[in-house]
Amino acid sequence: MLDYFRQGAQSKFAKIILALITIPFALWGVESYVRNGISTDSVATVVGQKISAQDFNQALKEGLEQQRARLGGNVDPNMVDNPEFRRMVLDDLISRRLLLADAAQSGVVFSDEIVLSRIAEMLEFQVDGKFSWDRYEGLIRQAGFTPAAFKARVRQGLMLQNHQQAVAGSMLISRASVDALIRAMEQTREISVVNYMPEQFVSQVKVGEADIKAYYESHKPEFTTPDQVKLEYVALSADELASQMTVTDEEVKKYYDDHISQYQQSEERQASHILIKLEANASEADKKAALAKAEDVLKQAKSAPEKFAALAEKYSQDPGSSANGGDVGFFAKGAMVKPFSDAVYQMKKDEIQGPVQSEFGYHIIKLTGIKPGKVKSLDEVRSEITAELQKQKAGKKFAEIAEPFSNVVYEQSASLKPAADAYKLSIKQSPWITRQGAPVPALNNEKLLQAVFGDEVRKNKRNTEAVEVAPNTLVSARVVESKPSALRPLAEVSANISAKLTREQAGKLAVKQGKEQLEQISKGTMPAGVNWQNPQQISRREPGVLPPTVLDAAFKASSKNLPAYTGIDNPQGGYSLIRVSKVTDGALNDEAKRRLFVDQLKSVVAQNEFNALVSSLRESADVKVRKDILEKKVQ
Repeated sequence: MLDYFRQGAQSKFAKIILALITIPFALWGVESYVRNGISTDSVATVVGQKISAQDFNQALKEGLEQQRARLGGNVDPNMVDNPEFRRMVLDDLISRRLLLADAAQSGVVFSDEIVLSRIAEMLEFQVDGKFSWDRYEGLIRQAGFTPAAFKARVRQGLMLQNHQQAVAGSMLISRASVDALIRAMEQTREISVVNYMPEQFVSQVKVGEADIKAYYESHKPEFTTPDQVKLEYVALSADELASQMTVTDEEVKKYYDDHISQYQQSEERQASHILIKLEANASEADKKAALAKAEDVLKQAKSAPEKFAALAEKYSQDPGSSANGGDVGFFAKGAMVKPFSDAVYQMKKDEIQGPVQSEFGYHIIKLTGIKPGKVKSLDEVRSEITAELQKQKAGKKFAEIAEPFSNVVYEQSASLKPAADAYKLSIKQSPWITRQGAPVPALNNEKLLQAVFGDEVRKNKRNTEAVEVAPNTLVSARVVESKPSALRPLAEVSANISAKLTREQAGKLAVKQGKEQLEQISKGTMPAGVNWQNPQQISRREPGVLPPTVLDAAFKASSKNLPAYTGIDNPQGGYSLIRVSKVTDGALNDEAKRRLFVDQLKSVVAQNEFNALVSSLRESADVKVRKDILEKKVQ
């Protein structure tokens, strides 16, 4: 439980909710890998309802894009053909259907007004802090949704969120459980560590020529250089085309007039506040006490406005602003909680008002600055509009010539020059690259590398097909020089092998000595030469510089009889001998900390409950899956 809690593990159910709410809006290059995929009526049936081929293809696209986002873009697009990946995507689809059916039984309905409000809050659809209908329509279509389908997707997400919250809200967490968790998570231990490292034992190791040769003979792949090639390539990209696009003054003016709302800067106001906190479940007595204190501070602030910052530092319970004299900076109307924002936007400069009650407590507010709203002039945004129009024209131009470019490099595959001449592109040269990757971003694409090292391109000296390596970027390459894989001679790698074997054997000696000394200690004898120096205080939250494995070993050591001793193989090599000399449990008298742990523990328990719910629904439901779609694409 502690490991689960500490790592903040995310349940399968939480991932499913995330998948329903978080829509990838950059599905570039994915469509080409799955558009010719499954064309049958359905891929699975869940309690009588079909999961269509279209649903599965969309989920494959989203799954691939989410992997790209998680791994920084370095994902093999052929993953969509991987049976394990396809099984994972289909399992998630099935779980979504089962959970939605279970959630629907609650009878809770989310109206169009609520759904549209949620959509309007999504940052992806906002321009300058405001919802943009044009951006919304463009992005959802790019992701493969109609407005109706996207609303249905968001509605499903809200249903599951509500379902999850209903379960989480019903969780009863005992005080004893919370106390035990606080003690464990906040526990500190005083430890000392003696490390036996390989370097200490190197002098005791002798590696002979026979050892080196034997290692070389049994590890030849380790000393074999991979196939390498040098390429020449051309890249057709919208970014490069943009600089060639001409934009007239009339076009700039028309765009400015058509999008004038984008250049309207709303009024912003700067305020400082003093917060007297009030918990949501506060008693009447606590409410009266907090209000009385807020009124007293308000009286002091009004009597000496110039001391507002000092009063904020003294009284405010907002840790984010109290150190700055209560200053919360400039913000637009509606950017803060409603009571606070409404109050600020009806005040006059330097006016002090309060107490204003919000969900956080009572605020005493001073309006310190006003930036009037204005519309940026055409000259202020001319360069921005020009760049946008160039980008739009380049995008259209790219769409127009992408297919002809692809045809040229394919049909005239003996050279890249025809394509370079036709589209005014430069032919670039690459350094040596391997099948595992290229140091040039434009070439570091799995599909392109697969083609480059294939027989058609490498042996027959043909151009690769035009491969989309980034949004609106096509690359075609050809091999100009090639090196086959080769085994490096023993003389060249002998020194490296000797160093490696020496360290390995020295590491074994270090582990052997550490374990022998731990055994002596366990029998009541402290070995000579063990020097327990520099004891340090550690906790799970503040481990210092200890490696995770050493930290875990220190906390797994029994605290019944101190000092306690344990040991573990050091991840850097060798062995770590650990002494625990003092254990202090976490304090239980911090109510704010207790509430935090209660919330976190509820979340963990709720996730476990939903894991069990998903398993239960899967076991009892009538689910039929077409197994052939997991092995290959069905045409």
